[in-house]
Amino acid sequence: MKSKLVKGIDYASLQLPDLTIEITNEDIEHEMQTQTVTDRMLHRFFVDEEVISEGSIVEVQEKNQKNQLQNDCLMIHIGLGLFDKDVETLLLGHSVGDEVLAGDTCYEIVSCKRRMLPELDDVFAKSLKLKGVETFSQYQNYLRNYFLDFYHREYMLYFAMEIFDLWQKESQWDIDEAEEEALFEQYLSMYPEIEDEESLAYQREEFEQLFYMMLSVNADPSCLMKLSECEAMVMRAVRPICDFISDQVTFDWKEEA
Repeated sequence: MKSKLVKGIDYASLQLPDLTIEITNEDIEHEMQTQTVTDRMLHRFFVDEEVISEGSIVEVQEKNQKNQLQNDCLMIHIGLGLFDKDVETLLLGHSVGDEVLAGDTCYEIVSCKRRMLPELDDVFAKSLKLKGVETFSQYQNYLRNYFLDFYHREYMLYFAMEIFDLWQKESQWDIDEAEEEALFEQYLSMYPEIEDEESLAYQREEFEQLFYMMLSVNADPSCLMKLSECEAMVMRAVRPICDFISDQVTFDWKEEA
C-alpha cells in the first residue's frame, strides 16, 4: 500500500461528544420482549414451523442474482418490519427449501421457527438455572442488568465510530488518491444494484471510514471485500478507542412518572 498513516494524534486531545445515554424502564421492557438477544437467551423455547406466517422467525440465505454473491444467513422476524416489509410479505406462506425472488435478490429459506414462551412465573425462572435467580422478579432484575451491559457495549461501539472520525480528521495521512479510487471501485463491485447518486454518496462515505480504519491497523486491503474480515478489522481499529472511553460512557436512568 502506498497510502499510510503518518502520525495519529492522542485520543486525549480530542474534544469528545456527550457520552451520556438516557435509558428508561420502557426501553428495558421493550428489549426484554422483542430483541434478538432475548431470543438467544430463550433459544430452547423455539419450535419448528412448516409454513411461514406472522410471528415466524425465519433464517434465509441471501444471494444476488446479478453477480451471484452470497451473503451470510439472515434472521427475519416476520411482522416486526425490522428488515424489509415487502420481503417479509413475500415470504409469507412459503416453507423451508423454497426460494423467493425479490428484485435482484433471491432468498432461500433455511429454517422457520416460532418462539413459544412458557408461563412466566417462578417455576420458569428457576428452570433457567441462573446464578442468584430463584423467582421471576429476580429474573427480571437479571435481565435489566444484562441489557444495561448490552446497551453499554453497543453504545460504546457507536461512540467509538464517531470518535474515530474525529481522530482521522486530526491525524496525518499520506494518501495515494489513485490507489484509494481503485479500491473504491472494487468495493462498489459488491453493490451492483447501486445506481442513484444518494446511495453512491452513502457508499463513498462508508468506504472512506473503512479505508482509514484499514490504514490505521495496517490491514490487508482485501479485507474490505470480505464481510467477516472487514468486521474484524473494524473491531481492531476501534478497540483502543473503546478502551479509552470505557469509563466515560454513562447512563442517565430516567424513571417514568
